[in-house]
This record gives sequence, structure tokens and C-alpha cells, in this order.
Amino acid sequence: MSAETELVITALGAVTPVGLSAAATAASLRAGIARLDEIESSAVPGAQFAGEPMIGGRVQLERYHGERGPWEWPGHDRFAAPNPTEPERMVAGGHARLVELLVPALRECVASARVGAMPSQGAVVLYLGLDNAEPGAAAVASLAEHALERILRAEGWSAAPGSGAKVVPIAAGRAAALVALARAAADLREGRAALAIVGGVDSLVRPEVAEHLERTGRLKGPQRPHGVSPGEAAAFICVETALRAAARGAPTLARVLGFAVTAEPTVGTDEPNQARGLTHALREARRGAEPFKAPPLFVCDLNGDRYRAMEWGFASMRAYHDLHGDEEVWHPADSIGDSGAASCAVCLVWAATALCRNLAGNERVVVWGASETPERAAATLAPPERKN
Repeated sequence: MSAETELVITALGAVTPVGLSAAATAASLRAGIARLDEIESSAVPGAQFAGEPMIGGRVQLERYHGERGPWEWPGHDRFAAPNPTEPERMVAGGHARLVELLVPALRECVASARVGAMPSQGAVVLYLGLDNAEPGAAAVASLAEHALERILRAEGWSAAPGSGAKVVPIAAGRAAALVALARAAADLREGRAALAIVGGVDSLVRPEVAEHLERTGRLKGPQRPHGVSPGEAAAFICVETALRAAARGAPTLARVLGFAVTAEPTVGTDEPNQARGLTHALREARRGAEPFKAPPLFVCDLNGDRYRAMEWGFASMRAYHDLHGDEEVWHPADSIGDSGAASCAVCLVWAATALCRNLAGNERVVVWGASETPERAAATLAPPERKN
């Protein structure tokens, strides 16, 4: 693959329940640190289990505004009234929460991308992964575009006439970041974008989302051990051609060797999921990344749903049956809960960090995701080429 077509990852940004930066998130995930706490909202009576609050992963956004303030209700002793819920356990609803999450993650990614060294020609495009059913998708995309422009200019970037910064929303659920990666790759190689910022944002701990999970019998609780522990996150990677990265001295954190986006034909039908879509995605993502000397490290969006685990089992046996050795699988949901459309973005950040720091224990890392809707996607990453 030539430097004109090879894609590389050159910057990262993330906020998650276990870290307010990409580095902190990756280190916490690798150490097995989990942050799944009680989350309450008076707007979600369905999130209570026999008086027990919902357990989920919440990003501590209040840390951006200094230390936690006192939350005790003045006069509660006098009136024998209970304290209100601690602000650190509350999550607001609506799309405003998504914007609160994505701005600091986007700022970190742009700040580490050295955009000030970019030539003014060419667009910077944010491919923003969102949930398929996100009612505030248009508002989030619009606000993200304003934030992106402001952040870029603060970092010394200036656009030439006819180019600039824009946001392309990718409403594809858990696999959204990988679907966005495929879209970004085409635009980068055909010159429609000079720099692609790929990622996603979601919050399943918002009242309206948690209520839906509970109503549909999918929220994990005392009587539902195989359910989903909700979480939230925002994560982004900068992707560009190796030629452009080298021209402006941007460091390569990982190389993108192959990727694929497919669909699972059984979704929405009465036919059992036979993992045909995911199998095809894994095979196609492997095709451009040969040779595999051993099973790759897998980083994925498994979230505790046993049916999705079965789908993965079928697909992995078919796509990698010829490789011998132990199979290692990392899934962030163990530590931060299911972060929805941000899931694969977090996986990409974790995988790229592991590769650039020689922590993956492997020369190939496969990131894959499967949405509630038919989208299935995978990407194969490799470490940067080491200079002797």
C-alpha cells in the first residue's frame, strides 16, 4: 500500500467514566479499573429495581469545573428531610448531554493533532457516530460543527476559501465509528477531506434511554443478570493518509490495514441470527492485512448481552478458524458500561494506544462492532512502522 493511500491514526481524544483523556481511559481499561456506580433520576421511575437505583457508567464532567461542591441540602436536619440526590449521581436528559461529552474529547483530539501545521487547503471533517434512533441527531451535529470550528481556530488552523470544517453525522449505533471510518477513508483517498476526525458519542444513562432499556427488558438488574449495564462516552481518532501525516510531521500511532462494513440480513426478521454479516465484515477486514501469524487481539463492543456473544462466537470461528493460539478479547463495557454509539470509538482509541505503546502483545488488532440495526463492521490495525 502506497503512502498516498495508506491510512494512519495520528491523534486521539476521549472522555469515559474511567478517564477524562484518551491516555487515562486506555490505562484504566487495561488495568481493569471499573467505574459502575449508582445513578439516579426522578424522571426515570422505571430505572428502580425494588428500591435499588440503576447501576451504570457516568462520566465525571464536573471535574472540568473544579472539585466537587457541597451538595447537602441546608436545613434538612431541622425538617427531618432526606438529602437530595448527590449531583455526581444525576444525569440530565436530551441531546445537551451528548454535546457536553463530545466537546472535551474533540478538543483533546484536535489539540494533539497539530492542526496548526496543516496547509490551509482541504477540509477537516468530523465523522460523528450517533445512535440510529437519536432524536437530537441534527442538533448534536450542528452544535458539534460550531464546536469543531472554534476548537480548530484556537489551535491555529485556518481554512482557505472553499474549504473548512464540517460534520458528517453517521447514525449507525454501536458500529457507528467503524462505519464512519469507512466513509472517511473514501473521502481522504479521493481528496474530499484533508484530515478526518472519526468517532462517536452516546449516553445510555440519560433518563429517556435508560427508561427505554428497562421497559424493553434489557437493563441489567438484580432480577436480570444478563442485561446491559448502561454507560456513556465520547471518543475520537484523527485519520489521514500516511503521505499527509509525514509531510507535516504528525506522529503515527497506528496503521489502518483493512476495514469493512456489512449488514446482518436476519435483523428485523424471525430468522435466528447466524452471524453472516459479522463473519463477512471480519473476513473482509482481514483480507487487506495478511499475513496473520497468530490470532489477533480483538477489541469490541460486547456488552453482556448473551445473544451478541453467541453472534461473536459463530463469526470468530468462521473468520479465524485457520489460526492457532489463544484468542484475547478486550471489551470496554466491562469497565464503563455499554456506551452505545461511542462503543467502537472507545475501542479504536484503546487499540491505537495499545499498538503505539507496544502493549497489544500482537502485530494485529481487530476492532469490530455490531449494532442493534443491521450494521456490522470491522477494522484491522497494526503498529506504526518501527525505524531501525
